[in-house]
Amino acid sequence: MLAVAVLSVLSACGGSGGDADEPEAVTTTDLVVSVVPHGGTYRGAVESQPGLSGRVKIEVTAGGDEITGLDFFYGMAEYACNGATLTVELGMTGPLGIQVPVTDGAFSYDGGLSWEGVFVSESRVEGTLGGTLMVAGGPSGPPLACEIGQLTWSAELESSAD
Repeated sequence: MLAVAVLSVLSACGGSGGDADEPEAVTTTDLVVSVVPHGGTYRGAVESQPGLSGRVKIEVTAGGDEITGLDFFYGMAEYACNGATLTVELGMTGPLGIQVPVTDGAFSYDGGLSWEGVFVSESRVEGTLGGTLMVAGGPSGPPLACEIGQLTWSAELESSAD
């Protein structure tokens, strides 16, 4: 949804011999309108960086004012992490029982990974994901803290709550 405001600046000078009642300039300004999504499940993809790819799932309440699920599923193939090279497939799910409010069409969640997003329309959400993720270091190695650096992602509404 987009609202457009048109402002006309009329001549303040009466003047002689001119068209005083014609506007001198017209300015068009796009006003940002908050988008509140419908409830449902949004699914999309995380843009890959070398060695890492992923997909995202976001669930929102029927009223569209809270995020109830943040899932990030990704694969690491030849991904460098603190001196080790990983070839693993992992999933990360936002904690159960925690709801993330949607304010003016945007949301954020700070956990092991930091999520930020905005609903650019009622059927599409875009954002970033980054932070530190603990990954098993192998059969004999300790867990590794892998930096996942500011990936961008997008998701489309898959189904809508009735």
